[in-house]
Amino acid sequence: MSTDRRGHGRLPQLVAAMAATWSLVGAGPALGEASPPAQAVADDGVFLPYAAAPARPVGVCIVDSGVDVNRDTQGEIAFREAIDGGDPGDVAANKHGTRMAMMAAGAVNGWGMIGTAPGAVRIVSVRIVSPGSDVVSYADFDRGITECQHYQPLYNIKVISLSLGGFSGGADASVQDQIDSARHYGMNVLAAAGNDGTPTVDFPASYQPVLPVTAMGKSHGLCAFSDRGPAIRLLAPGCGLDSADPLTGTPHFGVEQGTSEATAIAAAALGALRAYRPDLTTDQAEGLLTAAASGRLDIAAGFRAAGLGSVIASGSARLGSLAPPHASLRRQERRLILKLSGRPPRVRALVRVRGRRGSSRRPRTIQTLEVNGPGITFPAVGAVSVSVRYVDVGHPAKRSREVTLRVPR
Repeated sequence: MSTDRRGHGRLPQLVAAMAATWSLVGAGPALGEASPPAQAVADDGVFLPYAAAPARPVGVCIVDSGVDVNRDTQGEIAFREAIDGGDPGDVAANKHGTRMAMMAAGAVNGWGMIGTAPGAVRIVSVRIVSPGSDVVSYADFDRGITECQHYQPLYNIKVISLSLGGFSGGADASVQDQIDSARHYGMNVLAAAGNDGTPTVDFPASYQPVLPVTAMGKSHGLCAFSDRGPAIRLLAPGCGLDSADPLTGTPHFGVEQGTSEATAIAAAALGALRAYRPDLTTDQAEGLLTAAASGRLDIAAGFRAAGLGSVIASGSARLGSLAPPHASLRRQERRLILKLSGRPPRVRALVRVRGRRGSSRRPRTIQTLEVNGPGITFPAVGAVSVSVRYVDVGHPAKRSREVTLRVPR
């Protein structure tokens, strides 16, 4: 998000190329009917929309441009309001707030898209953008966060999502005070890092009590536009995302992007974690999610770390997950040979190679492969581990757990 010198932030806009791409995409089945959304594959959260519901959903308070009621949001919205007292619907031309709500909690209903955690979270929308405007002030953020706190007891709000962006011109003491207050009353505050591709993070994401979120792609590397730096504590899916038109439900495959979307996804994941583990404090919940995959959003890993394997199992069972692969790995000079024994019919194997490249000492995904036969051979350079899982060709939402093999020396 860019800012002017008066401390007003401009709303993130979809790039013109993205709008053009959307206009070319034809109508089709809802994403959940065809395959899991790309973001659910990237953050290993495919199971979550199908898991047994928690005893009480958690409210995720989205401070944004408002949220419209459509077939994906109508059953997931707990409450909407606008700080100017007007219509709480979405006033942004690109329906920014509505798209964030759909990313977080779009229903599994054959229309539009499937969000990260429908059923586990409920949306509380606070519109801070004025009709016809594309700027927001520190005072708007202050009021929005205040309203989230006001409605906390009624809607079990435990997460505040500031996907709208922030200010590159510096901090504001009043907004900081409201964030401190929200944390004091048990609410996690997440904010988008920014989309300028710089090594600095926008305010309020730069304020230490906030969980700053930046965007990663399906191979878990940073998206090119993502703001970055030592302040970042969580990477979540934010480029090449699957989404849907908020008005018609028409799917858009692999075109949506932004740290706004990454923040909405992460907020829903954190809200779901706290719904299934209502005993967790703000720090404990953030710690489980950020430590599970060394700062990368891995929902399944975070849930396992929280002792929620039964939630994963319930969602996976509803999907009819496949049995994990029986795989072996051996080295032949500078190549690795992966063998799959007893591969079931009509499944393909997704292979993820992790390793080190260049001066980086931290392993990351360096190659992804698809296997439709009994095995594959690929270069061993830099590889330290190989992970493989099965996916049903006819029903891509059906998938096995991932099996990881260490590369032999």
